[in-house]
Amino acid sequence: PKYPAAEEKAARLEEECAVIETLNSKRVLVKDAFRAYASLALTEITALDKISLVEIRSFVKDMRCSTRVTIKLPQIFHTTLNSAALEGRAARPDDSTASASADFDDDDRELGLAKFIEFVIRVSREQIAGKDNVARKVQMMLNTMQRHCKAISGPTPQISAQPQVAQVLKKRQNMLKRVYLKYCGEDTTDSTATANTQIGRAHV
Repeated sequence: PKYPAAEEKAARLEEECAVIETLNSKRVLVKDAFRAYASLALTEITALDKISLVEIRSFVKDMRCSTRVTIKLPQIFHTTLNSAALEGRAARPDDSTASASADFDDDDRELGLAKFIEFVIRVSREQIAGKDNVARKVQMMLNTMQRHCKAISGPTPQISAQPQVAQVLKKRQNMLKRVYLKYCGEDTTDSTATANTQIGRAHV
């Protein structure tokens, strides 16, 4: 009776190692995606290392996930949020530590990088049908991420061009110009006229 259990455990460990190897092969991609989406709704400096449900929705949309994933997204997010730490292994959907029902009172809580990786694994299980092993599903998800995630595949948006930022810059234009000219004046090779031209270009 002990042999089937041992074989099942060995197969599970082999699967989890394959998932980790797959993630390691694309670790730069995963980190870039996490940083890009974590800063989409940046309101405070700590948001750079956390990703919210709103930002996760943008990620799932860019990933062109199925309706099945979209409908189950809040549950997947909260289950990931409330699951035990990965501790170097891929979390399974039947983990006893994972809540079966999502706690929807923590919409404002955010995922760190480790939880984001777990979230990607959980979404890959839902997104990709069939009996392919988890590592294969994760690999397919990462390939999709590389092709379709706008935040990491497209040009980086210029922060100063965002409406709210542009409004603040315009309001503080005179102050910024004074500061710029003060420090620019320390360089004797630049004339005031050149400085004025450059500050005008910087504002545009």
